[in-house]
Amino acid sequence: MGSVAYRHGGGWRAAKDEAQRFLAALPLTVPAQRAVVLAYHSVAAEPTRASTAQSVFRSHLSWIAEHCEVVAFEKLASPGVQRGNGSRPRVAITFDDGYEDNHREAFPLLTSHGFPATFFITTGLVDRDELALARLRRAWGPREGSLRPISIEQLREMDSAGMAFGAHSRTHPNLRMLDEIALMNEIAGSRDRLEEILQRRVSAFAYPFGDARFHISATAVAVAATSGFTTAATIDYRGVSRTTDPLLIPRFPVSNDPVEILRAKVFGRLDLIGAWRARMPRWLTGPLSSGRRRGEGP
Repeated sequence: MGSVAYRHGGGWRAAKDEAQRFLAALPLTVPAQRAVVLAYHSVAAEPTRASTAQSVFRSHLSWIAEHCEVVAFEKLASPGVQRGNGSRPRVAITFDDGYEDNHREAFPLLTSHGFPATFFITTGLVDRDELALARLRRAWGPREGSLRPISIEQLREMDSAGMAFGAHSRTHPNLRMLDEIALMNEIAGSRDRLEEILQRRVSAFAYPFGDARFHISATAVAVAATSGFTTAATIDYRGVSRTTDPLLIPRFPVSNDPVEILRAKVFGRLDLIGAWRARMPRWLTGPLSSGRRRGEGP
């Protein structure tokens, strides 16, 4: 299946791309009861740093339909969901931030496959909050100068069609840099606003930027728990296991990966990257963080 390659960044990014290709080529037996969460942001006609090209997303969904069992994000965090014969890995599909193309591009493709997905919404983006807009423009660079937030009507349409939603903070800050009061405003505040929009309980959260070593504090996790969230998502190169903390569920970042790289993530070939990062000093792994350079400020 065809794919569109999109590269950005310097030597560190090129090194990670080469490491992914090397690990993807290694022979590996798929472990029984494999469970993985994928994290997308945007789907567009042409790829950018934030967006997955529509043609690439189509190829991803086609491969997933053939080789995986797709389950809801919150179900994947439930005890016992990894049990089974292990013949097909279980995959949950998620999106972060809340862009208009989630409704226009991703939603119809997901629906055509009958796939559930969870969309983590930065509520300030939906409400056109200037701080949220400025942070997301800064996060994604000059090519993202014109962000198109998803509308409240589009959220409600997708919710009625069976898509799931979680909170993703109010203004997309680096939560590690905030005190407890500010964390409550961002975490509980986003839950309250999303519940107001959807008129139902919201129990899932995704940490902005998502790298536990650079963007998440123990206080942030505690605030997520006291705010009523039962599951919360990070960004990390590893699958979900029976011992995974439901408030620190790892997700593989996905953008314009060729299908062989997506396959490597789902089948566990790239878990070695997550294990290596967990054991290396912060100064060495920082450049490889998915949001390290974009999440330095609060």
